[in-house]
Amino acid sequence: MRICLIALLVFFGTEVAAAERLPAPPPEILDSLSAAPREPLAPELRELAAALARAPADHAAAVALARAYYRHATAEGDLRFIGYARNALEPWWALANPPAEVRLMRVNLRQYVHAFDAALVDLDELLKREPEHVEALALRSNIHVVRADYRAARADCARVVPLVNRLMGASCELSIDALTGKARQSYDRLRALLARSRNATAAERVWVLARLAETAERLGNAATAEQHFRQALSFNPRDQYLLAGLADLLLDQGRPAEVIPLLRERTDAEHLLLRLVLAEKALGAAKFDAHRALVAQAFDAARRGGFAVHEGDESRFALHVLRDPQRALTLALANWSLQRESRDARAVLEAAHAMKDPGAAKPVIDWMRVNDILDIRLERLVEDLRGGR
Repeated sequence: MRICLIALLVFFGTEVAAAERLPAPPPEILDSLSAAPREPLAPELRELAAALARAPADHAAAVALARAYYRHATAEGDLRFIGYARNALEPWWALANPPAEVRLMRVNLRQYVHAFDAALVDLDELLKREPEHVEALALRSNIHVVRADYRAARADCARVVPLVNRLMGASCELSIDALTGKARQSYDRLRALLARSRNATAAERVWVLARLAETAERLGNAATAEQHFRQALSFNPRDQYLLAGLADLLLDQGRPAEVIPLLRERTDAEHLLLRLVLAEKALGAAKFDAHRALVAQAFDAARRGGFAVHEGDESRFALHVLRDPQRALTLALANWSLQRESRDARAVLEAAHAMKDPGAAKPVIDWMRVNDILDIRLERLVEDLRGGR
């Protein structure tokens, strides 16, 4: 669930002042992003745009174009293409009962900018009409996981299992088990199942390898996690999520020099540029000041435009680059109110530790206790926070 803020500089300019407060995003953030493409498009996108121009009332053509824009946004981290996708669906966007394909595309776009409540309303309605819609079930399960509603996520996974192949059905359930007290058993079962799934597609392998990498990292097995990340990247070297995960692991291992060649060609995506900045800071690299300024401008532009949807990374920037723990804690807690994954928990714990404020971390510590969360990194942070280290 990531969003590129660097692209927002295109909308709001590069001369932006630092925000004094943390305003809430607009009710329908995607309305503010709607725009016609301003740059040359790939041939596939031009053809799809031309098809929609010839038949503007054809919702299938609109969805095809929106889906292509969405794929580009998720691959490259370019928020503008989320706006273009939203614009393609304009005639149907506000309908209470749009065609199912439009509704599903609307879900994808809303969850991308973390408008989870609106996305869930659409998913609930879609699944009332099509109870065995696999993509809708998977999307809803994923949103429930992000929001730490693991019971609801399991219920959707149980409905997915008979509709997909064994690997994907089991990985849906095992990935939740890995979060909630059964990390070691889940890791072993999922790894064995992947080894036996010789007909798995590249996309399926990437998804499972990412889950294995995450679980291994939570268990404290950094070398194994790195192996899984690199294996997954061999299938898709530009995957933003995998690159960010591997970069984080390398930074945690004190290997910033390896982050720079990994990310120096991906300064278009703000969350990857942030990790490059962290590596450059550790090494005293020549481009650190320029890249730091670009990340700061992107976050300020997002705040100015009301696109405060990725406070977790902004909190990390405030704490480790700007050395502003109070702002980091405010951002981390705002982010925690919206989504609750390990990286979100870590942002709160690190900022609370920097502020010497254990009480601020209580929501995260309660989440860990209630859900039997096993994450070596988080446990160490809690110990440091309680011990004042």
